[in-house]
Amino acid sequence: MVRTDHKNLEYLRDAKRLNPRQARWALFFTRFNFTISYRPGSKNVKADALSRIHSPEESTDDPEPIIPEQLFVSPITWSEETLPESSASTNTPPGCPQGLQYIPWTCRIPLIHSSHTSLGTGHPGVNETLSLLKQHFWWLNMTSDIRRYVQGCRECAISKSLRHLPSGKLQPLPVPNRPWSHLGVDFIMDLPVSNSCTCVLVVVDRFSKSCRLIPLPGLPTAMETTELMFNYVFRYYGLPEDIVSDRGSQFTSRV
Repeated sequence: MVRTDHKNLEYLRDAKRLNPRQARWALFFTRFNFTISYRPGSKNVKADALSRIHSPEESTDDPEPIIPEQLFVSPITWSEETLPESSASTNTPPGCPQGLQYIPWTCRIPLIHSSHTSLGTGHPGVNETLSLLKQHFWWLNMTSDIRRYVQGCRECAISKSLRHLPSGKLQPLPVPNRPWSHLGVDFIMDLPVSNSCTCVLVVVDRFSKSCRLIPLPGLPTAMETTELMFNYVFRYYGLPEDIVSDRGSQFTSRV
């Protein structure tokens, strides 16, 4: 018996018309033998004291780790070649926090390399590498040194996942042979008001780089854009062979 406050679930098995997602769930539930019973939400009051799960008293012993020790493959260890000599701690600058070991500049790169490329870390990012080293070590400009090393890591650069869509196959525009045969058009909008105009239609000749600037009171429609092109461009320079624009509604319209 399954009690629910969602009444529509009662008709999941008896419904005659289901969408593909509901049909997949209905087919999945056929392998179980149960009955759905509707119970209004107003009757779903809090459970009484005898029905609640009793939680035992918290023990004062140290909790055991979730992963047993025999499953650790490669714990992070610092080799003697990586760690600085004990005599270097005598030259600790005054800003070193208590409990952390100061690392001189000759030992910083090997230490960053050991913590970043070990099997237990697996080439983490800048923040993870910095958090790992700050547990035991300290030096001036620690963050910038770690960031510079991680950004220059060859393995990280090769295996870094792309966070943007792959670029399309770019096709170069044809080179025009005469003026005003290949045009580029676009709008400049949201300009300061000048003679009641806030928009400019820009038509550029890709051969000579000359342009026609047509002031407009606002963004025109597709028909108005066509009339402007005829009145201010085509009747002076003739019909072009090619027009390049964005996918604005004025240019993608059937007009």
